Amino acid sequence: IAADTLDGIVLDDATAEHVGFDGVSASVGPFIGIGYRHDGDTAKGQQSVTFRVQIPAAGDYTVLLAWSPHSNRATNVPVTVQHAGGKTTVRVNQRMTPDRSPFGVVGTYDFEAGETTVTITNDETDGYVLVDALQLLPSDDPTHD
Repeated sequence: IAADTLDGIVLDDATAEHVGFDGVSASVGPFIGIGYRHDGDTAKGQQSVTFRVQIPAAGDYTVLLAWSPHSNRATNVPVTVQHAGGKTTVRVNQRMTPDRSPFGVVGTYDFEAGETTVTITNDETDGYVLVDALQLLPSDDPTHD
């Protein structure tokens, strides 16, 4: 799936900063762009991917993470969202099919205009951690609900 065909703010894993997550694959779809990164189910707590997101206008945005489900994926992937109220970490189950496939909802948060970050780590996870793409949909977007 081409990132530029999707609504809202979409960042592919190729644009993110990563420490580790050197595994690149396209073996299980669907996915955004040409594939996704994974942690190789190794070096737990030492790998991370950070998306730097430019928020064009203050307001509520739904944050979604893309992954392709599989039985070897982690059930407890930490996703930390920096928002106007601080930081919130949500654990995502990547064995489950995302509720808006290929994206799964992380949550809806209030953001200020400017740069923010969303970071995915493999800290204390119980399987492979995938990072494919991030999507933010503003609350006034018709595809938001």
